[in-house]
Amino acid sequence: MNAHQAVRGSPLYPRLLGASWSGLPAAVRRCHLRDTATRVRGSGTFQIRHGNAFLAGFIVRMLRMPPAAKAVPVQLLITPDGDGEKWLRTFGNCRLVTTQREHRNGHLAERTGMIEFWFCLEVVSGGLRYRQTGAALRLGRWAVALLPWMSPQVEAQEKANDKDPNQTQVHVRVTLPLIGLLFSYEGCIRAQVVPTS
Repeated sequence: MNAHQAVRGSPLYPRLLGASWSGLPAAVRRCHLRDTATRVRGSGTFQIRHGNAFLAGFIVRMLRMPPAAKAVPVQLLITPDGDGEKWLRTFGNCRLVTTQREHRNGHLAERTGMIEFWFCLEVVSGGLRYRQTGAALRLGRWAVALLPWMSPQVEAQEKANDKDPNQTQVHVRVTLPLIGLLFSYEGCIRAQVVPTS
């Protein structure tokens, strides 16, 4: 195996973050240590909010997002998917499946359905920030970049929970220009790395 293949086979997040990886708290690193022989399981409780605009509600229902609630049980399962990862988030009875892989320039690509988001991963104040750099409609190998005024905007951050350093505090907020908030979810999750078999 050559050096390039070894790097490509390494876990996705350490690969993208490079030297910055060591600046993350252990609880956050635990969520992203998966390799080809392991997967990550996690559970927690999140608060889910929806935007007030009528169109926001319509879009949230179309995306089959879970209803707004103050305390929703959440399950997380991250499994290998080639050189990337498959994320299954279960909010109560609603499932959200995305795939993540390395995008050009060392950025992260996360896809749900036909929409793909691009992020630059940044270690900020001891936490992991996903800074969105673009979005596209993707059909197979073809991607059409969305103009900023029509693209959903994702703000996401992970950090160690101040009250329990073994838990990761997650905050995700999705907005749409001209509409405002579509939905957000936040809460704490406890993850562990387990064998795939």
